[in-house]
Amino acid sequence: MRISSWQQAEHNAARWMRHWGYADAVARPGGPDAGIDIRARGALGQVKYQAAQAGRPELQRFVGARPKGSTAQLIFFTGSDYTTTALAYAQEWDIALFRYRLDGTMTPANDTARRVHR
Repeated sequence: MRISSWQQAEHNAARWMRHWGYADAVARPGGPDAGIDIRARGALGQVKYQAAQAGRPELQRFVGARPKGSTAQLIFFTGSDYTTTALAYAQEWDIALFRYRLDGTMTPANDTARRVHR
């Protein structure tokens, strides 16, 4: 899959989540996502289609968007990179961080992502 829009980035991330075992992962581009772009039983995804590094504030908003009492695995995707503070925050909150390339491939960016990626 060639990624040239935020919608394609979201669908690509959902496809990868299904590949990792979240069989019901669905992207809902265009609607009000309240900080969550992909929903699956057991996981929630947020996708950024931007050139700038993803930072701690974006991860904080993602954690805040998780429904109260939810134990869903949080999975964050970006086409760029992560700031040092974002990496530290993700470790603290057990957020899986991935980098995607425009050809659709995924690379884990932290240990939590490596566990999800198996």
